[in-house]
Amino acid sequence: MNPKSALSPKLTALAVSLALFATGCGQAADNAAPSSSPSTGSPSSESSPTGVSPSPAGSASPAASASTVPSASAGTSPEGTAKPSVKPSDSATPSVKPTAQPAATGKPTVKPTAKPAATAKPAVSPTAKPTAKPTVKPSAKPSPSVKPAAPVKTADIAAKIKETVQMPTLMAVEGDRIQEVYYLDPAQLADSTFLQPMMNVSTSKIVVVRLKAEKDYDTVANALKKRADDVIRMFSTYLPDQYELAKNYQIVRKGDYVLFSISREQQQVAKAFESFFK
Repeated sequence: MNPKSALSPKLTALAVSLALFATGCGQAADNAAPSSSPSTGSPSSESSPTGVSPSPAGSASPAASASTVPSASAGTSPEGTAKPSVKPSDSATPSVKPTAQPAATGKPTVKPTAKPAATAKPAVSPTAKPTAKPTVKPSAKPSPSVKPAAPVKTADIAAKIKETVQMPTLMAVEGDRIQEVYYLDPAQLADSTFLQPMMNVSTSKIVVVRLKAEKDYDTVANALKKRADDVIRMFSTYLPDQYELAKNYQIVRKGDYVLFSISREQQQVAKAFESFFK
C-alpha cells in the first residue's frame, strides 16, 4: 500500500476535528458577551423574587440560559472533545534536540614536580685493604709426648709360644747357620728368632721374624717354604709321624711379623703369636 494514500483519510479526519473544535469555541465566546450585562446591570432581578417567573416563557429564556450552561456545554460537546482518530506516527522524532554534552574537562596543565635528584655517592672511597700478611707463622705441630710402644721382640713372641704349647727342647740357630739352613740373610731382617730341636728326631720348629720393609715379605715366605720342603723330604723315609707333622707346616703374617712353625698344636701356636697384635 502507498504510504501517501494511507495518510490521506487520517489527515482528513484530523482537519474535520479541528474545525469542529474551532466552531464550538466561537459559539461559546458569542454567548458569554450578552450574558454578563443582565447579571450586573439589573440588581432587581437577583434581589426581587418577582423577577423569576414560573411561566414557561421566563424559564426558557434563551438569553439567560445561554450565559451560563450552554457556554460550558458547548466547549465540552462530543464533537469538540472527540479525540483524533489518527495516532501520531511512532517514527516521529522529537523536535527538540538534546542539549550539547558538556565539554570534557581539560587535563591539568601543571606538570608534577620533578623527581628528587638521586643522592650523590660518597666521593671518599673505602680505605684500602691491608696488604701486609701476618709475619708470625703458626708454630709447628707439637710432637706427641707419649712415644709409640717399642716393637715387640721376636724372642718374646717365641718364648710365649714355648710356654703355651708343649714342645721338645729347642735351641737357637744363629750367625751363618741361619742362611745355610733357612736361606735368609739376617741383615735383611729387622729382628729374628730361629728355634729347632737339638736332636734330629723331631720336626718341631718355631721361627719369628720382623721385616724391614713390606716388599721383603715374598722373599722371606719363599725361603721358609724351601726349608719346609727340605724337612718333608728328610722325614719322608724316616719317621712317618714326623713326616705328617712336617707336611702340616704353617706361615702366618701380622703386619711386619711373620711366623713359621711345625707342631702338633698348630692352632695354639698361631693364637699365642696373634695375641701380641690385638
